[in-house]
Amino acid sequence: MARFGINYHLSDQVMFTIGYAQAQTFSYGDLPIARKNEFSQSQSFPENRIYQALILKNNTGIFEINHRLMFEQRFLGNVYDSKNNRIEGKSNFVMRFRYRFRIAMPLQGVTIDDKEFYLHAFDEILIGAGANIRNNIFDQNRFQIGIGFKINKNFRIEASYFNQIVTKPASHPISKLPVIESNNGVLIGITYNIDFTNFKKTEK
Repeated sequence: MARFGINYHLSDQVMFTIGYAQAQTFSYGDLPIARKNEFSQSQSFPENRIYQALILKNNTGIFEINHRLMFEQRFLGNVYDSKNNRIEGKSNFVMRFRYRFRIAMPLQGVTIDDKEFYLHAFDEILIGAGANIRNNIFDQNRFQIGIGFKINKNFRIEASYFNQIVTKPASHPISKLPVIESNNGVLIGITYNIDFTNFKKTEK
């Protein structure tokens, strides 16, 4: 997954973002979202996404706290023919609302400064919306905890344990009940912000 955005700082505590993301979903598990084709070959599908986000910072003591509200417009390339072959160029349109609570704390001193390690954790709930979400509204819950390194004010690297609880879009083929899946993994994240706030026009 790759995600890009343009940030606008309304104040030191409030930031608005508009952006684009591209993701690729592969087949995994017993009931994969990315279906296998008629020859039982795995098929991945692309997702193109436009999003808007509002981030509210509310630091207290040694803790960096932020709340993120996000609205996504998603174009999922998971359209298949009668033989389960993915149809190239066709997509389903769905929307999604997200809320994330994140907290971080320094491992040195009382603030997270340049060239220092820190601990971080977040929990995020994702709610589907729109005509094509099929049989569920609750989409996912994501929990993450890990360690980060702040290179400078615009550049951070993080490594985390990640848990995802996801409701599959289709019911179980035998029981007909909703399928709720728990996935565990490791995430490596790199965040780099290009700061335009200090650019000055040169006078001729």
